[in-house]
Amino acid sequence: LTSKKIVDSIRKAHETGDPTVKISRISSGEQAEQGPRYQLGIASLDYSGLIAVISGACFKEGLDARRVYAYTNPKFKVALDFFEMTSEKIIEEPGALRKGIEDAIRNKVFIDIEPRTILSPLDKIVSLEDLTNSSGLLRLSFQTNRNEKGILYALARILYEKIKADIYGVKAIVEDYSVTNSIFFKTPLVFNDAERLVREQIG
Repeated sequence: LTSKKIVDSIRKAHETGDPTVKISRISSGEQAEQGPRYQLGIASLDYSGLIAVISGACFKEGLDARRVYAYTNPKFKVALDFFEMTSEKIIEEPGALRKGIEDAIRNKVFIDIEPRTILSPLDKIVSLEDLTNSSGLLRLSFQTNRNEKGILYALARILYEKIKADIYGVKAIVEDYSVTNSIFFKTPLVFNDAERLVREQIG
């Protein structure tokens, strides 16, 4: 995505409230195990649960997140997210996928998959850090050596539903089978309660 397209997408989300999803193919995947790669650029008015909605919609379509960078612009309350995804096959109708994700964002649609069924089988390292110099911002760190589709969805859904999190940023990277997620969020819960729930719900 060019800088102009990014700015235009942010302006549209801010002024009209309508999300914008751009899909571009960045790799054929013909010589890679993962299949073809796509980049999704998403601009939307921010709301609690947005990352769970987006990642859930992608998971439902069989897309596997390889790199994710998500940010919220606090001035305009607009989220700007970049998802690099692999697909098991070529996406024949990117327009239909784009519309499906935009509709999910617009209507705040959560998929009907229990997050803990994704996370429970994984060997994982989980920590919660209180970034005390960042106005109540917390950072969830999640690592596992076994990549499974839907990990980001599961984490974001649990944070939203169980910890009342407002997510302000995400950095997720899959290299080979090593998965690292950093999720930055705020919650009305005190830190000890948030940490206890992270242990109970995530690991």
